[in-house]
Amino acid sequence: MNPSATSRRDALRMAKPFATLGDADCDAVISVLRARQGLPGDVLFAQGDLGDTLMVIAEGTLLARVRRPSGLEVELARFGPGDIVGELAVVDAQPRSATLVAAERTVVYELSRDGLARLAREAPVAATTLLRSIAATAVRRLRWTTDQIVRQLDGASRLDAAPRAGHDAPAQPPASAPAARDPSPPIDPPPTVAAPPAAKARAAPVLELDDPPAPAPIERPLAPAIAGEAAPRPALDVPVIPELELPRRRP
Repeated sequence: MNPSATSRRDALRMAKPFATLGDADCDAVISVLRARQGLPGDVLFAQGDLGDTLMVIAEGTLLARVRRPSGLEVELARFGPGDIVGELAVVDAQPRSATLVAAERTVVYELSRDGLARLAREAPVAATTLLRSIAATAVRRLRWTTDQIVRQLDGASRLDAAPRAGHDAPAQPPASAPAARDPSPPIDPPPTVAAPPAAKARAAPVLELDDPPAPAPIERPLAPAIAGEAAPRPALDVPVIPELELPRRRP
């Protein structure tokens, strides 16, 4: 028996999805894996990188870190031998959601999407077991994320409900004392006088007028003569001048 193959099977069976696989299925999985080694501080993949591989940790410790919008890196989790990381990239091939850094000398076995397709053809039992493990891991992390969100929202609501420092709760107004009773007898209100009924509005009588006299005719001046027409002129009395006899000149 090849001691190297045995050690690889043992390392692979440390991962929960492959714990119950037989030698043949383990060898089929190992045939599609690629071994990688990392030293302390090495980045196996970075947040935002495109990837399509998952990693089975055989030795060492890996740190998952995420960078906040402010630029500060926060450690999310630590992974050790037998853990599987980066499995979502095999399913959706989306950018990495965190950065994976080696905290010490580390050995991992990397499985790509193409290797998973080949494994589904050659060892369907191992491929199905791995896919079920990926789904369970995704659901478990989703529930954890949801629980964290609920906790943060609950803490924020309690903080908003609590009185702020330096501000007292508004004082309740004192209860008003009952009004003292007036010993004098009550005064009867004046009787209510009914208003007289409103007079009905009378319609104005319609006056019948005699027919008005016909208007007198209007005398209008004659229109002036149109240019170009000869207007009649009145006759003038011209006196007749008698003829005068002049004296004849003698020869």
